[in-house]
Amino acid sequence: MTSNPKRPGAWNKPKKGVYEAFMVLTMNEENGHLEHKSLSSFEARGDSLAEFFEKHSEALSDEFNQKRLKIFQAMGRVDEKITWRIVSGEEANNVPTMKEQENSYNRLIALELSRNV
Repeated sequence: MTSNPKRPGAWNKPKKGVYEAFMVLTMNEENGHLEHKSLSSFEARGDSLAEFFEKHSEALSDEFNQKRLKIFQAMGRVDEKITWRIVSGEEANNVPTMKEQENSYNRLIALELSRNV
């Protein structure tokens, strides 16, 4: 994220297109131009992730991207199990901190990765 020069102390809102989980360069056969195809972290789940890797399998077949594919697949499986609740009052005092939630999420991803599904 970047700070907003027009409003000191304010941050610009994150833009989906800035944070790409996967990106490949492709050649447009019609005009000979290089183009990029990408998949954001928000889109890199389930069928979208599988389709992107299938379509660009040659460019993404290296060890680095295959490891990242497994991580995003594990994240998707964890995300499917997460439920959200909005609480207030006394019940809000028992909500885990953001750091505790992040640690739980990371442990669940590690567990999914260890299952090697």
